[in-house]
Amino acid sequence: MLPKLLTKKLLIISFLGALIVAIFYGFIFSNIASKMERLSVLESDLEFELGKEERLKSIRQVLEDTKDERLNLDYYFVGKNNAVDFISGIEVLAGLSEVELEINRVAIDKSESDGTSFLETLTLELEASGNWDSMFHFTTLVEKVPYASSLKRVQLERAKRKVLGESDNGGGPSVWEGVYSLEVKKIR
Repeated sequence: MLPKLLTKKLLIISFLGALIVAIFYGFIFSNIASKMERLSVLESDLEFELGKEERLKSIRQVLEDTKDERLNLDYYFVGKNNAVDFISGIEVLAGLSEVELEINRVAIDKSESDGTSFLETLTLELEASGNWDSMFHFTTLVEKVPYASSLKRVQLERAKRKVLGESDNGGGPSVWEGVYSLEVKKIR
């Protein structure tokens, strides 16, 4: 009986030893798997951050490379608080052209198509009068203002009256009247 009991004890001890070793290996494997998973997540985060850093460097380089062009673009639009200055500039153009200018309407349309635009439309309704050469010169200057603008309406017609100081029978220069609708892009 003794050898059987000894065999049973050895078998139980061997089984318990194997069980302890299996539990130990399972714990080690679980621990390693957990650390590998964490390492994989950290590696992924690191790759993402490195990519983000590269994109940021690229964007900074593009911003640096386009600095002059962006400054020129700023002058292409009427500034955020410069609508009055722009209107004064149109009045100066009228003075240079020797036409009488009347501003009938000023409106700002904030409804851009997508709603996320940084631009709005400044609309000016103008009436001007003067001789033909002056009116033509004023029209040319308004067409060529250095802004994102468009003349939506230009209507020139000869008025019934003559230039001040001219007699009706003298055949002097006639007065022309013009109606203009000018739209200019303005920064919000």
